[in-house]
Amino acid sequence: MENIKFLRCIIFALSLSTILARNSTLESENEQNTTNSLEFSMSKINSCIGKIRTIAGVNPNFRNNIDRLAQTAQYDAIDKILRNNMFLMCTEDEISAMTIFLDEESASIQIIQLVAQNMTNDERNYNLPHYQYEMLRKSYNKIMNKFANSNLKVNIAQFLNTLIPNDSNKMRAYGTVSEEDKLIAFINKKMASTNFTDNDRREIEQYLKGLFMSLKLD
Repeated sequence: MENIKFLRCIIFALSLSTILARNSTLESENEQNTTNSLEFSMSKINSCIGKIRTIAGVNPNFRNNIDRLAQTAQYDAIDKILRNNMFLMCTEDEISAMTIFLDEESASIQIIQLVAQNMTNDERNYNLPHYQYEMLRKSYNKIMNKFANSNLKVNIAQFLNTLIPNDSNKMRAYGTVSEEDKLIAFINKKMASTNFTDNDRREIEQYLKGLFMSLKLD
């Protein structure tokens, strides 16, 4: 009888050990999946902002506008610029990640809009509560740090390295006069001799089209 009880205790202990081991494995897998998901999301955000950032290299008006907004900390206007341009230059995955990233700071936008609606010329000395000021400061720093430190994806950077100055001048000329068809045809011609995948080609085309067609707005 004692032996049976002893065996039952051993079986119970082994079963409990197995359950705990499985739970530990599941927790580890969940943590790893969460980490991978965050890394994937951040890579998409960095890529999208990196693309938008390069507009400053071909469009002086865009560069001056961003500089002005950054100096005056107009976070709501910077948010609007990023949202408008991400639809022109970024992939669907990047747009999805960027939307979540920007929406996290929506409370800051609401504060700015509320202040703008309620302030009059007699309220120039209006001061935000400290916690709202800190919220705006963190949102601004978060976006501007991303803007300053994001880079182009490797596939796009590799393609750009194959171009000569005259290629950039041609694409700039097509964008300036809104000749989108000629711009796309030229981009595809330059990619014809490369080994990029179809997905890479589509992404490069979308990026360069958004980059140089931005000039038509000036």
